[in-house]
Amino acid sequence: ELVLGTVRHQMTLDAIITAFLRRPDQAVDVEVREVLRTALYQMLFLDRIPVHAAVKSAVDLARSRGDRPAAGFVNAVLRSVDRSMKTASEPPAHPPEGIRIRDGRWVHFDRAVLPKTHPLPEYLAAAYSHPVWLVRRWVARFGHEKTEALLQTNNLRPRVTIRPMQIHTDADALRVELEAAGFDVQANSTGDAFQLASAAGLADLAALAKGRCHVMDLTAMVAVESLSPSPDSRVLDLCAAPGGKTLMLADRMADRGVLVACDISTDKMDRLADNVRRARLHCVHVRHAEAVAKIAAEDGMFDFALVDAPCSNTGVLARRVDARYRLGEQDLVSLAKLQFDVLTTAAGVLAPGGVLVYSTCSLEPEENSQMIHRFLRARKDFTLDTERSTLPSPDPLWHDGGYVARLVRAQ
Repeated sequence: ELVLGTVRHQMTLDAIITAFLRRPDQAVDVEVREVLRTALYQMLFLDRIPVHAAVKSAVDLARSRGDRPAAGFVNAVLRSVDRSMKTASEPPAHPPEGIRIRDGRWVHFDRAVLPKTHPLPEYLAAAYSHPVWLVRRWVARFGHEKTEALLQTNNLRPRVTIRPMQIHTDADALRVELEAAGFDVQANSTGDAFQLASAAGLADLAALAKGRCHVMDLTAMVAVESLSPSPDSRVLDLCAAPGGKTLMLADRMADRGVLVACDISTDKMDRLADNVRRARLHCVHVRHAEAVAKIAAEDGMFDFALVDAPCSNTGVLARRVDARYRLGEQDLVSLAKLQFDVLTTAAGVLAPGGVLVYSTCSLEPEENSQMIHRFLRARKDFTLDTERSTLPSPDPLWHDGGYVARLVRAQ
């Protein structure tokens, strides 16, 4: 919680630290800044750790480095923040003087801690810890209000969704097992997946260890549902690791036919193979992605192909909290090239009349609808059947953001 929470709110925490320095350009040692960030996260965003305990832990940690001035500096900054702040149920009259915390509450300060540009992208970026370039893009597409709601969602703790492997159990039996293990569960609209109020202790769940269920977000399930492979067919899962979609595909195929699950990374392939073994699947064959053309030439073309393409992850920033800081706008260009190459590879081994589903966990048009229309201009033998874009949302059940397109090759 401390690590993920501090990383999730890093830009906001840094803005607050800067507001309480003697000079805005004052240099702060990297390790000292990490101590301040973690302490501030506890003081602002957690409700079970007393402020004095968070401050004391931070001071002790700074002192453990053998740096008495650093300990004094940490104490001074955190005490100053504590004197300045108060919790409220309403936002401050001047937005730069407050930050939204949990359960719709706010922390007010006696000074501006955020850029005085409300509601411009620079303010939103600092208030919700997202890169300015990405916020600008979203404001241009969605407007300020919708973008702010999206940023808020990305700073929530996403809930975990479990789906039963129907070849080993059913939804009712899994629900009984989950509730007997102490989990508070809520079924999705179709009753074939369950969301957990808390995932604490999930690693000890026997159903997970024995392959009777697996973790998979509701949005990710849409890609498999769109492909809808039939039993006894030949299916390609081209970017399969770590294997969530592979498991659901095999389950939909009743563990019959041939499902070739590929990835380019040996480490990811090992993890994929482990998940397949745990689920006790017989139809799945884990292969390196470079072998796809050879497999199709020797054993025949595929009836169905799923391309869950490597992407920017902008639809799952709540789940991959550090991705927002690693991603640059220029990465969308290099990712688009990779995505087009992977999509073309899958199309090249798909039989006439076959179905190809392309999916991402991105919200960016270059990786989604623009990519599909670029592909369709290059491959006149394919038509777009359906496409769907989803923004992340906590209601009524948590689901990630993403994109799914279903393409059909001419006979």
